[in-house]
Order: sequence, then structure tokens, then C-alpha cells
Amino acid sequence: MKKLIVVLLLTILSVVGFSQSIFHPMPNDLFKVVDRSLGISEGTTTHSWAWRFDATVAFTELVYDKTNKQFITSMFSAVGPAVGYQHYVATSSTDPTPFNNYGFSAAILFGKNVTEPDLGAIKLAVIANLFQYFRFGASYTPNTSNHFGILVGGGITF
Repeated sequence: MKKLIVVLLLTILSVVGFSQSIFHPMPNDLFKVVDRSLGISEGTTTHSWAWRFDATVAFTELVYDKTNKQFITSMFSAVGPAVGYQHYVATSSTDPTPFNNYGFSAAILFGKNVTEPDLGAIKLAVIANLFQYFRFGASYTPNTSNHFGILVGGGITF
């Protein structure tokens, strides 16, 4: 468990170190292409990828119970932070504000209460998101007998 935490921390630090502007909000002129050497505008682009922080809430989690050979459903099972690679497009042809239409994240979910994390309920999750708020993916809970699950939830990208 200690090795897993160290590897996860090093991974997060390397992602943060190599990602530019992860702590800043998405600029409204994101799709304007600028020639950096001359400082002049060259036109527009239609999409962009960016590293972003997000928060994830697992509304429903399906965990396969090996002894009963059935899926067990748990409602509102976890909340936690994530780091993701998100795809942005313009909101409309007249509004160039960036809109996150899909992306991928890696999350640590701390149980139902973020301020008092339950170490037995910590989950690692790989999540895909659609239309900025809807999330689904796979989870791994190391401290239980049924480790793997499928989660559906929501979240927000910062």
C-alpha cells in the first residue's frame, strides 16, 4: 500500500509538472491560434486537449460478488479528486467559450466523506467523462474481498 501511494504521488507530480496552466481557468480565446515568434494571430482552431483537475462523485457502483455470483449495487459510494486529460471544443459557432465534451481521468475516491476519509473505502478509479458532468469507469478497492467495480457518477472539471 505504501508503494502504491508513493507511485501515485510521483505520477501526479509528474503530470502536474509537465502540464502547463493546469491551475489556471481555461482562457476564452483558447481556440485562437497565435504565432508565438511574431505575436500575431493566424486564425482559429476547432478543438484542444488540456490537463485539468476534476472532482468525481460515484453515484452508483456495481461490484461483482464472487461468492454469490451476482452484482451488488451501492449508491453514493465515494467522492474524490482526479487528474484528467480533457478535450475542449467551442460552445457554438458564435460563442468561442471552451466546452469540455469528453475526456479521461484517474481518480482517488475517499469514501462518502472527503473531510474524514475511510481508509477501508479508498478506491482508485479510471474514469471517462461525457459532456463535462457525466462520468463512468472502473474502480479498484484494495481493502475489500471484491476489488473491482464499475461506477457511474458525476463531476466537475476545474
